[in-house]
Amino acid sequence: LLIDAYKNNGTLRIYNSDTLLEDLLRGRNRKNENQEKVLKSIALFNPLGYSDPVDDEYKYVKSNSNIHHIIADQNNVDVVFSDTINIFLNKRKLIEYKGNCIRIRPKPLAEWLTECWLTEYGESLPDILENIDQQDGSLSNRLARAFSSRIENMNDYSNAKALFDKLHNLDNGFFHNEKIAFSQTGSRLFLSMGTVSPVTVARNIHDLIATREKDKDWLEGNISDEVRRNLVYALERIAMLSKDAFPFVAKSLLILSSAENESFSNNSSGVFVQLFHILLAGTNAPLSSRIGILEENQDKKEYTEIVVRAIDAAFKSRNFSWIDTSGISQSITKIGNDYSPTYEEVYEYWFKCAN
Repeated sequence: LLIDAYKNNGTLRIYNSDTLLEDLLRGRNRKNENQEKVLKSIALFNPLGYSDPVDDEYKYVKSNSNIHHIIADQNNVDVVFSDTINIFLNKRKLIEYKGNCIRIRPKPLAEWLTECWLTEYGESLPDILENIDQQDGSLSNRLARAFSSRIENMNDYSNAKALFDKLHNLDNGFFHNEKIAFSQTGSRLFLSMGTVSPVTVARNIHDLIATREKDKDWLEGNISDEVRRNLVYALERIAMLSKDAFPFVAKSLLILSSAENESFSNNSSGVFVQLFHILLAGTNAPLSSRIGILEENQDKKEYTEIVVRAIDAAFKSRNFSWIDTSGISQSITKIGNDYSPTYEEVYEYWFKCAN
């Protein structure tokens, strides 16, 4: 493939990865926008079901103009998809067909195409994710899993952090949107992206949740079940990854705990309280950062009960444990260390908690 690109251009400009990937994609051929739209659409899913019994995934993608953005009637779109897959599967070998699924290869090309799609068509995401959630259970779950897998597998992509920071920007980021953050599929993407851009993602989650801080009924009714699980897991994961993200994590969990709708121990309230243990708290934030959260919210009536629980947890001095419910230790090879305070820090922390 690289040799074809070299023959086409007479040189291989490896100094620019985007140029290299463009050369790899086009080979000896001129740019074909519709073919590239097909490849970008396929790249979003890792993998995409193509033949029976999962061919409904392929049919869903090629019939959804918000995904492929090809301006043509459905018959012509079907032809473009069929021709493109034939060329890039059988001739160019940039599509892999394994089992019943297809995926773009090599991995850097798939990631680059995904970045291109997100940059060009990111405004379509709210409608796409909402529509995926509305599909029948099996199709919805498979599409959501494949989309999330693509994002999660971009964790080692060189441009991932810059891309995710842009998507979660509070001013104009496509992911700064309730329809994405509080959807079943969208919240899974937050969980994946939080490992690469912990501060930006945590700030985005907090900003979106904080706008609903006074509407407890809305929070309880609309952030529930898998959506809430994904957001809590994302915040729990981020707390271990970045001390700079801790204020956004803690405040988000505090707001969610005031509208608690789960009864098990690692719900938003349980994770919030855990963060204030002096050891095995599930965060690398220093005790000074944690006491600031309690001082800031100690006089707010809606948080009195949970703040008291956190203070009680702060005085715990033995039998510490922390269970990784977010899956961070399995999905990330290098994570932050749980903060280990000095005796002096503990004494100061306890003194401030007592007062």
